[in-house]
Amino acid sequence: MLSSIFKTDSSSSSIDPAYGTNNWFQEENWDFTKAESIPNSAIVEAVGIHWNFPQNNRLDFSNIYATLFNRNGNGEWLDSGILNYSFRGEPIKQLWTTSFLVTQPLQALSYIQPTLTMTWFDPESLQSGTIEVASNKKQHHSEGKGLNNKKLKERREHPLKIDSKHPIQNVGPNYYNPLATKWGEENSNPTLLEQIDEFVKSDSSIILDAKPIELVNINENSITILKGISYALGNINGKPLQALLMEGGGIESNFRPKIFKGPNFGEQVTPEQTNSLKIKLSYSKEEHNEAQRRTSVFSVLYDLANGKVTTDYLNQSQYSQHFEEFAVNIGLDLSIPFLLNGKQFEFNNGAFYPKPK
Repeated sequence: MLSSIFKTDSSSSSIDPAYGTNNWFQEENWDFTKAESIPNSAIVEAVGIHWNFPQNNRLDFSNIYATLFNRNGNGEWLDSGILNYSFRGEPIKQLWTTSFLVTQPLQALSYIQPTLTMTWFDPESLQSGTIEVASNKKQHHSEGKGLNNKKLKERREHPLKIDSKHPIQNVGPNYYNPLATKWGEENSNPTLLEQIDEFVKSDSSIILDAKPIELVNINENSITILKGISYALGNINGKPLQALLMEGGGIESNFRPKIFKGPNFGEQVTPEQTNSLKIKLSYSKEEHNEAQRRTSVFSVLYDLANGKVTTDYLNQSQYSQHFEEFAVNIGLDLSIPFLLNGKQFEFNNGAFYPKPK
């Protein structure tokens, strides 16, 4: 797999402020729109965020929570150092935003340094790669204290940028965000409204625990996957897992409901965001890992059914390694051919094969 690593200019001293317990840190934006090394048609496979602590850091790791948002403000809680497949299928070349949250009071001044990692795949050229964007910007926490307006103004005028030799830039905390500013103008964008409406409907369906559709028709040994519909993906430790594929890309799961970014960072976390975090924390790390494996297989099966990926691609990826267990959990019989959105396949010796008509 191709790999590109972009690091911030070591001379930068920019700091993103936090505004106290249960308030959002200043956001950090990652602009991938001009990344010439990535094809325009490339999609996200997995994302991850990792943060480093200096040796004298007094932040409690267990009380810090990270989020990643797409350009439309749809996002999700992430875990440090763990790849997340919930953004799979979204265009990678867009503006992404990360932010952090501290849930317990801290008496000391401290900071964290985030790194964003994305793996991608281009269904047209069949290229794939990994981008790691390491930031020198310090996500800064000072309980009960804010930074004065002069310092905030200085940061607006001098946003942190990644080495100018590379097209990917961390454009700083005040990059234009269509959901944060000029909402009236952006509100006239039909595509944006459709994506926001879809987010609200899918999130409501997951959080309200709407009854999902069984993914497998046992009588026909067939799978039918449509976007926007919640499907049952079996149980994990007795806990039912359900997921749906969103029209604009990405996966919604009841183990990790997506959240919508509020218009102003520095404000208190909303009840909806808090509820989503509580749901996420109600599952163990092992349960989340298993849910990630199943939902990623669920997503790639849709792409296989619609010709976006081939069986060769699946057989060379981690998806084929997890498919057999996935099939057992949803009730699919692999001892005989199965239908996927009307197309017939076989799975033998750990590999997919299209079955000729």
